[in-house]
This record gives sequence, C-alpha cells and structure tokens, in this order.
Amino acid sequence: LETEVFPFKSPDNGIITNLPILDVAYYPEERGQYNFNPAATNNILPNPSQSWGGIMREVQTTDFESSNIEFIQFWVMDPFHDEDGNPTHSGGQLFFNLGNISEDILKDSRKSFENGLPTSPIDYITGANINLVDTTIWGRVPTVQVLVNAFDNVESTRPFQDIGLDGLNDADELVFFGNTWGPDPSGDNYHHYRGSNYDADTVNILNRYKQFNGMEGNSPTSNNFGEDFSTSATTRPDIEDLNQNNNLDFRENYFQYVINLNPNDVSPTNVGNNFITDVLEANVRTRDGRNRMVRWYQFKIPIREPQQVIGEIQDFKSIRFMRMVMKGFSEKIILRFARLD
Repeated sequence: LETEVFPFKSPDNGIITNLPILDVAYYPEERGQYNFNPAATNNILPNPSQSWGGIMREVQTTDFESSNIEFIQFWVMDPFHDEDGNPTHSGGQLFFNLGNISEDILKDSRKSFENGLPTSPIDYITGANINLVDTTIWGRVPTVQVLVNAFDNVESTRPFQDIGLDGLNDADELVFFGNTWGPDPSGDNYHHYRGSNYDADTVNILNRYKQFNGMEGNSPTSNNFGEDFSTSATTRPDIEDLNQNNNLDFRENYFQYVINLNPNDVSPTNVGNNFITDVLEANVRTRDGRNRMVRWYQFKIPIREPQQVIGEIQDFKSIRFMRMVMKGFSEKIILRFARLD
C-alpha cells in the first residue's frame, strides 16, 4: 500500500491505493540473453562477481538544466532483511549512467529491429528473401528501412518476425551457434508468467518472471496465445532504437554514479552515507495474515557530483538515456523500488 512507504501522504479521494513498484532481480551466475561466454557450463557462469547486468531506457525530459533536475531519488526495500533477503550477502554495486548511451545492444554497428525481418521463410537454396537480410556474428539484421514501428498486419507472418534482436528463431540459432548452449542458444525465449505449465509445476513468483523479458515470441497474435488469456508482453516489435528517432546511437558519453549494496553500507546506522538520506520502518500485514516489519531506504544522488565522467559529456543539457547496472555480486539479489525518480 502507498501508506506503507508514505504514511503521511493524504490519499486522493480518501482511497488508499496500491503503489506501483519496480522489482529488479539479478542472477549473476546465470547466462543472460545473447551472452555467449565460452566459459559458461550448462548456462552457468564460472565467476559471477565478474558478471554484470543492466537495463536502460530513454529519458523524456532531456534538458536537466532547464528542468532543474538535481537528483536521482528512489525508495528501495531493504534487500538484506532476514525475511526478504540474505543478511550475510556479500553484496555488490549499483551503477547509474546518465547521458548518451549506445543503443547498439548487439555490438555489430547495425540496427536490429524485428519488423524489418522478412515475413516468410529465408531459403538459401532457392534464394528466397536472402536479399532482405545481412548476416553478422550475432545473427541476421534487416537490410530494409521501416519507418513505422509495427508488425506486419497479416497474423501468419508474426512467427517470422517476432524472433528477437538476433533475427533467428530457435532452429536457426542451433544452426548458427550449435547446440553448446542448449535448445535456445541465444537465451532470448519469452514465457508469460501465468503459463499453465508454471501452474502445474507450482513455479514460484521469481522464477515465473525469469523469461518475461525474453524477446523471441513475446508478441504472439490472439491465435497463438496458447492459453485462454492474452500472453503477449507487447504488441510492438523489439528494436535497438530505444528512442525511436530512426537512428542508432553508438556514443558512450555519460555521468556515472555508484552505490554500494551490502549489509554494512545499507543499514539504518549508515544514514548520511552511501547516498542514504532516510530510513522508514513500517509494520505491515502480509497476505498470509502475519504482521511484520518492513524497512525502506531513501537514496538521493546529486547528479552534479558524479563519481566518474565517461567520454566527452560536459553538461546536463542533453541527457538522452539512463542506464542502471548491477555488478560485483556473487549471488542473486532482488531490489524492490517503490519510487525511482
């Protein structure tokens, strides 16, 4: 509930509402999408503390100076509480990047976008559709330019386009990369969190979302849901051009901020350090009927005091992207953000 984190806020119309949250789960020992680390065994990475995982998005208000934006501010639930996490967790670091960040997820200097792929099979024997794609070390990229960010209207073409940024379905991935990586070599398959097979196997809530960010098959048509409800994560094609300006940005010019995430640095006794400005302890009633204490921390990062400046960025007049990276963790960690501004 909203009052759990903001107990003194007056709810609109006197109705207490649920607060939308952002849950970020990081599994450093598991191979992620399009990660072909040759040291991985059965999709498990040998040195998880050397791995990293990140998410990024475009920034709508790019001129931070005119908009008087001064902080990255967020509330996060204690990730090391003995009921929600591991109080002896070895920890790691959380990075924030603000500025111009490369959109080239698959490093090939080519723009990958699903709706530019052929709407029928590619056949190298007959030559069908081979002129519509180029081959890179990652897979296939379209050679055509598409200005409308939408799939083809004919439903039967969806399986040929909704196959991820590598431009390969599972069968093509096996041909392209071999069977070293299992039946889904690119690791990009999508699975809806409400799948009936998950119900049959009583899969827990965290594992239900592990493949929800997969890009292959995440936009099925109504005839291909496979369930009696919509299993589509999005109706739009996956594309590297995040801000959809029809250009792929390759620059890496940004301000960097680092937070230490471990039981010692994220502690009620450490308020005033590590960008922690407040701590809130709330007694809540959980869905299983128990009453328990939940601790929330407020972090407030002054953006004009970066720990590091990458590239040639000099001011905050054109902040086009934000990236959040987790690194240095040797075991899984779950971050539950109540607000991230």
